Amino acid sequence: MKKNVLSILGCIMCLCLVFSCEENTGEEKFPEPDPGTKYSVSGSVQKGPFSQGTSITIQALDDNLNPTGRNYSTTTYDDFGAFSIGSEIESRYVEIIADGYYYNEVAGFLSKSPITLRSISDLSEEGQTNINLLTTLESGRIRYLVSNDGKAMSEARQQAEQELYDIFNIPLEVGDSGFDKADISKAGDGNAVLLAISATLQSTRTEAELSELIAKISSEMQNTGTLGKSDLSEQIRQGGIGLDYEQIRSNLIARYEQLGQHGYEIPNFEDFMDINGNGVIDRDDQWLLVSDAQYQVPQSGGEYSVTVEYNVDYEVTVEDGCDWISVSSADATKAYLESAGYTVSVSENGSFEPRSAGITFKSNESSQSVTVYAVQDGAMFSLGQTYYYLDNTAQVLEVWVTSSSDNYVVEIPESSDWIAESDSDSGVRKFAVEANNDFSSERIGSILFRDEAGNLLGEVTVNQNKAYMNIEQERFDIDNAAQNFTLRISSSTEDYKVDVTEGSEWLAITSHSCGDWKFSTYLNSSYQPRDGMITVSDVSGTVLDTIPVNQWCETVTRVNVTPGGLESLITEPGQFEYTETFIASGEMDEKDFLLLRDMSALKNIDISGLINTTLPKSVFHEMNMLERLTLPKNLEIIPYAMCSYCGNLKEVFPLPESVTVIGEEAFLDCFELTGNLILHEGIERIETGAFSRCENLTGDLIIPSTVNFMGGYGYIFRGCEKIDKVYMKPITPPATWEGYDMFPNYRYLGVPIGSKELYEADEHYNKFMVIEEVDFEALGL
Repeated sequence: MKKNVLSILGCIMCLCLVFSCEENTGEEKFPEPDPGTKYSVSGSVQKGPFSQGTSITIQALDDNLNPTGRNYSTTTYDDFGAFSIGSEIESRYVEIIADGYYYNEVAGFLSKSPITLRSISDLSEEGQTNINLLTTLESGRIRYLVSNDGKAMSEARQQAEQELYDIFNIPLEVGDSGFDKADISKAGDGNAVLLAISATLQSTRTEAELSELIAKISSEMQNTGTLGKSDLSEQIRQGGIGLDYEQIRSNLIARYEQLGQHGYEIPNFEDFMDINGNGVIDRDDQWLLVSDAQYQVPQSGGEYSVTVEYNVDYEVTVEDGCDWISVSSADATKAYLESAGYTVSVSENGSFEPRSAGITFKSNESSQSVTVYAVQDGAMFSLGQTYYYLDNTAQVLEVWVTSSSDNYVVEIPESSDWIAESDSDSGVRKFAVEANNDFSSERIGSILFRDEAGNLLGEVTVNQNKAYMNIEQERFDIDNAAQNFTLRISSSTEDYKVDVTEGSEWLAITSHSCGDWKFSTYLNSSYQPRDGMITVSDVSGTVLDTIPVNQWCETVTRVNVTPGGLESLITEPGQFEYTETFIASGEMDEKDFLLLRDMSALKNIDISGLINTTLPKSVFHEMNMLERLTLPKNLEIIPYAMCSYCGNLKEVFPLPESVTVIGEEAFLDCFELTGNLILHEGIERIETGAFSRCENLTGDLIIPSTVNFMGGYGYIFRGCEKIDKVYMKPITPPATWEGYDMFPNYRYLGVPIGSKELYEADEHYNKFMVIEEVDFEALGL
């Protein structure tokens, strides 16, 4: 409805103007209007379209284009930059100033900052009064020509606009309609020029950079109508180079569609761009363009289309020696350029090397030429795997080959003569690999794949492991008996030898099967161990491993001794060093017992066959290797410190029944003695410290009924804290010296029936927590 009112008002105004005008002087398009006429104004603000809400200020101007002081304000009412004011303006000449955000047609989005555009317009002229970049550029020049050169408004505007065309190399004559009638949403050369210049100045510039450039161009041309020697012409030229015409057009279409605009037409602004920066608009330039500068062609070849756009005569040539490519054409026409479509046919490339050919389109009218390159891939060749790690066995190696051509050869270097090609097909190449029987090192070979020219296409590395061998035993330690044993060898080949070294004649190989090597040994009846060696060698004699064999010697010495005669019976080499068991009968004196200490490996002593009834003091003292001791059957007294500090003594009980006295510290620190300590009937005295620190005696301690004295200083069982219960069979408590504790603990004491009161009355025994009369026979004690 608002548009209809405006249209009616416009028509009435036009009629009024027609009927009130005076005779045309030729200087103005329209007659001078009635001084009392009021004007309306409507139009659009365009860079790309300005957004809704853009501020519009209209300044009334006098005939010299100076402001009268009357201003009118409004805003744009849509996103196309449209604005209007009704019949309110009394002045024919106005300067319209727009400040706001706009759609950037190059970048495709709204500006981030506002810019200011302006227009000096004559409201008496028909049509819309638009504000754009060209009206902004010409405003200062128009005002200068009117104020300083006395030119009429229409004449000044036409001169300023022609000067702008010249600055931007537009080879057109300006028409009667000014730049304020241009509209980038309509067809026509003037509209196309506006959009071309807008895009060129925008280019990649920010809003601030664009505003600065507009101000500099306007200022520079204001007085002379040219840009003089400034660099502004170069800035304009650079802005147009490389702009994407199609994207600019696409951006505007997308904006109009987004805003629901219909009936628009993007003018052919491309004609007035200078994409190559040579100072000639593209429509008038010489063009020889190809659609693509290079085609990547697969090895199989094919056909490809090349489109040439041109406005000059040209010829087509293919690079010499490239008979594998051919070109055929078909003509067509497009816009002010003609278009020719070419089909490029490329044959298959049978080699593995890429190749290229140039197709040159050369102008017959100038030196201009364009070369299109067809770059073709070579045949494809690849190996599924390039490194193989093999065990040492003979085997067939399969190498997967993927190739689009069979024009290649397989080469095996002389150093890899243990690899040979066998039956193969195009996808799998098979190679026979010999066994590697070398135990010392692996070996590395190569398989080479070359094209017919000898160029290396691929290489396979074959790493074959050395022969494998594992010997289960690192050494053999055997006793002195004649016997058999087995050496087990796991090997990936049987190409090896097993021998015994010189000096190992007591070892013999009896047989072997599947890696089991059987050996036999002779009895070693000497008192010296013997060492042998088994060697494992490869076929060349290189020793791969050695296995020591240690056979133990005779370790038992049996003698029938007369007093002082033992030394004469120990005559074999090594008998002192390696005797572990000493068995004697007869009778030994102190000298003979002292000689036992020289037997450093002695573990077992059996002197039960001796007729001795006594033994020397400390006879086995600190014999730390001693584990078992069997005493003479007629022994009566266990002497002082007989086995003290024999830390490994495990077996000595039961003592001979003939023993009546266990001497002082007899078993001191024999901490490997274990179990119950049950002493036999007949023992009468147990001296101080007899079992001191025998800490592993456990269970029960049973003192026979024949004991009448226990310890001169007590502490008989000091440290024997694992003893649980003490049983005293004597009816009368055995005597002892006062002031000392005989037992390690005083938890439980069992005494004969009828003896409890006696033990409770004795200060050496009444310390037990529990004293109980027991039936020893019933208990099996």
